[in-house]
Amino acid sequence: MNIVEMIAKLEAIRAEHGDIEVLHYTDMDQIVGIGYANVRVAEDGEFPDDWNMPEGFTFVELGQ
Repeated sequence: MNIVEMIAKLEAIRAEHGDIEVLHYTDMDQIVGIGYANVRVAEDGEFPDDWNMPEGFTFVELGQ
């Protein structure tokens, strides 16, 4: 995904969902391209408690 595509995708998400968090998951020792930007809603117990992502937490997930 190039910069123009990412900006357009994020602007569309912001228009629909407001100014929500943007998160990216990857191994820290790798450089990877971003292939998608999707809105996710955390489900109960999906993430460890210390991640501060309670059930219903809405965010943009960037992935490869």
